Amino acid sequence: MTPWKLMAILMGVVGVFLVSGIAAEPLPSLNISGIGLALLAGFLYAVYLYFKRRKAEYTPLQGLFNTFLFAALFTLLLGKILSFFTTNTSLTGLSLPNPYQLALLILFASFSTALPYGLLNYVKPNEVSPTTEGTILLLDPLLHNLWAVLIFQQYISPIRYLGVGLILLSAAAILKTRNN
Repeated sequence: MTPWKLMAILMGVVGVFLVSGIAAEPLPSLNISGIGLALLAGFLYAVYLYFKRRKAEYTPLQGLFNTFLFAALFTLLLGKILSFFTTNTSLTGLSLPNPYQLALLILFASFSTALPYGLLNYVKPNEVSPTTEGTILLLDPLLHNLWAVLIFQQYISPIRYLGVGLILLSAAAILKTRNN
């Protein structure tokens, strides 16, 4: 770990905080449980990268399918755990989507999950460093903001655009150190 890589990683993490909108929230109104879930997601990204780098006899598509099974199982488990704390069925219940919702769900699942992780499974561990791979995964929150603007016509504050810029600079810096 060089100081340059550390700086690029920190720049990407700050970018994620800005893109997520956490930096624009007043401290008293911060949703701590949401931050905890986001930190858990980051930890699970690291676990994913660790297991991806382990020598396994899976093809990339088998790896993607196994990841899907793992995610589906834990989504149901998380829903069950949340049901102990809330009676809001929109958070814990399952419902059939209407055709528009189903189309959005398929688009999000394809472009934000299946395609990036499917392509990431084709990358051989000796071709890309864990730092590079992890930094590229920081593009996930950036995609969520892109979909918010393109699909839902949501307003994105200037500080979030700054976060997008920091994430892109971070990824570029890590890729540049890889090529040097």
